[in-house]
Amino acid sequence: MTQQDWASRIPFVSESSEKTGGLPVCVDVRAPEDEVHFQQIANSAPVLIWLSGTDAQYTWFNKPWLEFRGCTLEQEFGKGWMAGVHPDDLDRCLKVYAEHFETQEPFQMEYRLRRRDGVYRWVLDHGLPRFGASEEFLGFIGSCTDITEMKMAEIALRESEKLAIVGRLASSIAHEINNPLEAVTNLLYLAAQSADEATRANIEAAQQELMRVSHITAQTLQFRRQRSSPESVNIVDLLHSVLSLYRGRFTQASIAVESEEVDAPHLICYAGEIRQLLANLIGNALDAMPMGGKLRIRVRTARDWRDGSRGVRITLADNGYGMDAETRQHIYDPFFTTKEVTGTGLGLWVSAGIAEKHHGSISVRSSKRPGESGTVFSVIFPYRGALSDKDPVRRS
Repeated sequence: MTQQDWASRIPFVSESSEKTGGLPVCVDVRAPEDEVHFQQIANSAPVLIWLSGTDAQYTWFNKPWLEFRGCTLEQEFGKGWMAGVHPDDLDRCLKVYAEHFETQEPFQMEYRLRRRDGVYRWVLDHGLPRFGASEEFLGFIGSCTDITEMKMAEIALRESEKLAIVGRLASSIAHEINNPLEAVTNLLYLAAQSADEATRANIEAAQQELMRVSHITAQTLQFRRQRSSPESVNIVDLLHSVLSLYRGRFTQASIAVESEEVDAPHLICYAGEIRQLLANLIGNALDAMPMGGKLRIRVRTARDWRDGSRGVRITLADNGYGMDAETRQHIYDPFFTTKEVTGTGLGLWVSAGIAEKHHGSISVRSSKRPGESGTVFSVIFPYRGALSDKDPVRRS
């Protein structure tokens, strides 16, 4: 079998792929009479195509692959392509390939491949063995499709399910705490009636702390409750309910919080989602100031630059360690994180999605200059929020 014979068997996913367990089928494009014709067909395919020889080394990549990677054929040749596979996926990727190369059987695997801009994208790689006219093994031909959006949806769903479970657990705990809290509050009240002045002062201090615990449990229950339709919410009250949950961490981390509300605008929104957005931004600010600092929050009315309509702007500014230009470019990408083990890389991606759902916008400015470091996030929503019919602007 000549090169154009086996090379013409280009794998594409089609409806008939369902019959092969999701593996691609070979579309017969035997018309080309030489390698040049095959490459022309492969270069116009809407997938990333690679070829390997009998030594398991990759010998050729189509134009979409090279454009995706931002590399030349010489750079990807042999084992060069491995430099683009995410380090956490490379060993598994090579193991799957080696095992199926040895058995000369089709395979499919998922891994992250670095795009020309440095961003890793998830790809689904289908590999098919190639055989000559006498059924001699000639190597493999494979095709990769970008499945990042699908992976994002799958992981976001898993995360939301985990959060839902945690939310239900937290709600249950908060509900159970309320009953003994009420009993202790009543007992302290009775004790205060017959106590001397010094003891009464201690009891009043204990009552203040119990009120704070009660407030935290109430706000925890609010996070769990989510209406099925948007409602008119006082955005200042919503902000304070989130800040109350972080008060202990602010004190422990020596972070001063300054809150300025020019007025108390109402926003038509899904209150639970806005709480989540604010919690994500406040939590990030807290993480950016491990040695202490200052967080300034401002709520005011503003005009939307897109059409001049009135809305509400929420600005959060910290004097933490800031972000460089490269980090700012990717902060809204799913799974991008600078927090290593503790971060999921989904917080700002989810926040940007919430802003978009409410027809709002989110922007960021940041600096790492010594003595001037810090980050400012600004979120603006039209008053009609989730009911607005404007085109959303997601992020900048």
